[in-house]
Amino acid sequence: MKHSPPGWNMSYSVEMGFAWLRVGKVGTRSLHHLLRNEVADYVYLTKWDRLPPEAQALLSGEGFRFAIVRNPWDRLLSAWRQKIAGRPDDHKFIENLGRNAGPRVVEAAKRDYPSFVRLLEDSTLIARDPHFQPQTEILGDVELDFIGRFEQYGEAVEHALGLVGLGHLAPELGHRNRTSTGEHYSRRYDDETRETVTRLYATDIARWGYSFDEVSVAVVNPAD
Repeated sequence: MKHSPPGWNMSYSVEMGFAWLRVGKVGTRSLHHLLRNEVADYVYLTKWDRLPPEAQALLSGEGFRFAIVRNPWDRLLSAWRQKIAGRPDDHKFIENLGRNAGPRVVEAAKRDYPSFVRLLEDSTLIARDPHFQPQTEILGDVELDFIGRFEQYGEAVEHALGLVGLGHLAPELGHRNRTSTGEHYSRRYDDETRETVTRLYATDIARWGYSFDEVSVAVVNPAD
């Protein structure tokens, strides 16, 4: 397997026999906190950490390998709301967004979502930051045993945890899986920005069959 940097955003347990490849903005923080508190030998790695032999063994098929993915149009809007909107100019996300743009353009992107989408392609965020990278790039060429969908977050997590003997933990997250009463992400797009996301995240859309008008039902901690 080839990946640069050499590691993975990965959590694992040798005792429970799982390797979870973490994707930003898909309920990651909620599940991380649950596993950290409940699994004795839980290990959290970033892509900059050395991959221990036992982690490599799990990734190579000696354990249950899973990930959660999300509709790209919904995921990108969520990332903008948390990481870009209203951030100070010296924040790392704003600096990476504006490396090739003037301050007035960046300021507009902090206030207006379509302005952000138009600026994204020329920034370093989509290439380097796991909150904005295509999910196919984050997961790379690892052969996964299960890929759940954020849109059915509770069911996906329950299935994954159940297969490694942790099904009793699923109710801790299940209450978050309810129909959202908030604004649907599609309302924040115009034709141009919809097509921009279609192009930038084409591999995600093709691999998991997402469509623009898909209904999202998962509600998790906004920081996830």
